[in-house]
Amino acid sequence: MKKIIGLFLFVFLVAGLQNIYAQKELKEGNITIGITDLQVDDPSVAPQLQMIKTATMNISFTKDQSLITGNVMGGMMKMQILLNSDPKDMLMLIDAMGQKMMTVLNANDFTEMEQKAKQAQENAKDDEFDYDVTYDKKDKKNISGYDCYKANIMINNKEAKENNIKVALYVTDAIKYPESMMESMKSSGVPELKLKEMPLEVTISGGEKGKGGSITFAATKIENSVDKGIFKLNTEGYEKMEMDDLQKMGGGM
Repeated sequence: MKKIIGLFLFVFLVAGLQNIYAQKELKEGNITIGITDLQVDDPSVAPQLQMIKTATMNISFTKDQSLITGNVMGGMMKMQILLNSDPKDMLMLIDAMGQKMMTVLNANDFTEMEQKAKQAQENAKDDEFDYDVTYDKKDKKNISGYDCYKANIMINNKEAKENNIKVALYVTDAIKYPESMMESMKSSGVPELKLKEMPLEVTISGGEKGKGGSITFAATKIENSVDKGIFKLNTEGYEKMEMDDLQKMGGGM
C-alpha cells in the first residue's frame, strides 16, 4: 500500500507532463496540494497518520523553471526541488529536523539516471506497473476554479488486486506543466502515462483487511502568477550529498 501511494503521489505531479492540448494553459503560477481526507481502519495507527494530515506540496513554475516544495509535520521536514530546463539541471534541498542535505544534478547526471531507470525496468518486468483508465464525464466537480470530471484507474498487478486498491481521480485538460518539469521527468525514465489529463484530486483506497483505509490529495489553491524571487534558494548550511547516498538514506526510494 505504501509503495502504491508513493507512486500515485508521483502520478499526481507528472500526469500533466504529457502533450495536453490545453484549453487554458497556465504559463506560470502556483499550485498548492494538500491532504483533504484521511481514513484508516486500524485505530492503532491513527495517531501516526494524523501527523502527516497537515502535509502540503506547492508547485511554483514559469516556462523554464519549476520549484516543488513539500512540508510535513508543520514544516519540521521540508524538501525543495528546483528544476531548470536550459541548461537542464536540478537542485534539491532537504531539511529533516535540522539535518540539511543538498543534491545537485546536471544534464549528464540526468542522462545517467535515464539509463539506470531503463535498466531497472528491464530487470523488474514481473513487477511492472500495469493499469487501465476509464472515464465518467457525467461525474463532474469544480476544484479551485477548474471544471473536472471523474477518472478511475484499475491497477492490474497482483499486489493491488490482493489489497483491493482503487484509485479515483477528478481531472482537467485545462492545465499542463512547463518544459522544465517535463524534461526532468523524462530524463528520470518515467514511462508514458495512459492518463493524459491533469488530476486535481486523487483518492486512493484499499489495503489489508482491517488495516486499510483511504487518502485524498487535492489542489487546494491555484494561482496564475508567481514571484520569480522564489526560485533563488538559499543553500547556506546544507551539506552536499550524492543522489545514490540520499536514496540509501531513504530506503531506496
